[in-house]
Amino acid sequence: MYEDTNKNGLADGPYDSWVDKNKNDVQDPDEPVVGDFQLMKEMGVNTIREYHQPFQPNKEILRDMYEKHGIRVVLGDFLGKYALGSGAT
Repeated sequence: MYEDTNKNGLADGPYDSWVDKNKNDVQDPDEPVVGDFQLMKEMGVNTIREYHQPFQPNKEILRDMYEKHGIRVVLGDFLGKYALGSGAT
């Protein structure tokens, strides 16, 4: 949600990912930037569950995912780890 390896001000996964058609690990001219959110929309995804412990979610990106692609998000702790962060052993 935060990684920006090319330093263009956008998170890599949601906005700068592309499909490597020929599987050469290089973005070729015929492989445009698509972004994971667009790929998820094309797959028919309408909701994702985001496990946010121990990291804080980037709510601006999640809001953008809904506004531009119609994908909703459910935020929750790790399943079965309800004591995570509580100080309980």
